[in-house]
Amino acid sequence: LFGLSLFTLRLPAAILSLVTLICGTIIVNNELGKKAAVVIAALLTVIPYFIMQSRFGLDCNLFLSMSTLSLCVLFKAVKTNRLIHYSISGLLFGLSLYCYATSWLIIPLFLIFFFVYITYTKKLGFSRILVFGVSLFILAWPLILFVLVHLFKWPTLEIWFFSIPRLVVFRSKEIGFQNVLVNLKKLFGVAFFSDVLTYNALPRFFTMYIISIPFAISGIGVGLVRLVRGIKKRDYTNTNVILLFLIASLLIGLLIADPNANKLNGMYYTLVFFVLVGILKLVEVLKQQRWVPYAIASLYLTSFIFFFSYYFFVYPIEVYPQPFFQEDLTSTIEQINEMNTENRPVYYDAPIIYYLLSQKVSPYDVFAEGELEKAAVIRNHYFLMLQVNDTLKKDCYYVVGQTYHTLREMLNEAGYQPILSGKYDIYHIPKD
Repeated sequence: LFGLSLFTLRLPAAILSLVTLICGTIIVNNELGKKAAVVIAALLTVIPYFIMQSRFGLDCNLFLSMSTLSLCVLFKAVKTNRLIHYSISGLLFGLSLYCYATSWLIIPLFLIFFFVYITYTKKLGFSRILVFGVSLFILAWPLILFVLVHLFKWPTLEIWFFSIPRLVVFRSKEIGFQNVLVNLKKLFGVAFFSDVLTYNALPRFFTMYIISIPFAISGIGVGLVRLVRGIKKRDYTNTNVILLFLIASLLIGLLIADPNANKLNGMYYTLVFFVLVGILKLVEVLKQQRWVPYAIASLYLTSFIFFFSYYFFVYPIEVYPQPFFQEDLTSTIEQINEMNTENRPVYYDAPIIYYLLSQKVSPYDVFAEGELEKAAVIRNHYFLMLQVNDTLKKDCYYVVGQTYHTLREMLNEAGYQPILSGKYDIYHIPKD
């Protein structure tokens, strides 16, 4: 619609972050009241993870917004009991499956929990379940075929006007019970502290500030008590359903290799929801102490001021470049094309996706060797994660990021001369 650019790649994250804010507030307003809705809106505005994930284009982060939207419409369906709302909810959950691979596991597990729970407590009619299931299947069936192609090693399927390709690598081996013991500690860190990816959470501020941790733990405890009580009394609440979504996310998090915020981002709204539950419980217990709400608000406001000051003014300078992110190659490629009249090979310290973005090259023109991000070649341009032990080639150009100091030193010692090109250096051996 707006063309392929950095702006359009980041735009969905920014828009859908507003969806999380709006739908998350609506859920709380309907479940806990207007005052609680104001509090959740404030939390979703100032908590680090929600700010950071809205500022860059990463496909898996869309699951946070889509799962929140799907829950919001699902609760609407439960309230009205109308078939149309169950149908829309099914379509939204089907669409959410395309946000990231972990949603293939989290959503089915959650829906099993949900329909068992609501059938047990509200005796939901079969027609509603059927309409939801059919609507979900309308969008899910290509993905189901995609998984079957890889599990059974079928060749690429050509169906009418689209294809279901068989990929070079399918990461199904990353899921298994062998990960459970290792992930018990990791999962707590991913939820409340940070992971190895600094763009997900900053170690000094954590995912939701340190003050949120006791509120989240106490809120989840309150939620578990209410869930058990609700099951015994056959009492349905949306709060119990939100807890079931969190439980489904955590269970899948135990099974996957190397869990991180990318893979489990769908759970963060539910975590903040139970931060809210914990805050409300503390205010209720200490209701005679009128200063408590103001103290909590002051702690979050102070934390936000420190985070805002660091993240927007210090962090961009202190942490550059971001891990797994690099600068645009457009001006560098233009400069190389002017220099490279003899069509020498060009080796890049950058993944091929940056070339595709800057040159608007179709993926069908790319010939990959192994995994696309690790080694690929197109039109005599080689995209490799360059290592210092690689054998240097003489009759070629090297494009190296200015922060890759070790490789730059090796090229300098080998007689290559650098030409500054934006955030990259172009290295070559000049002709005699």
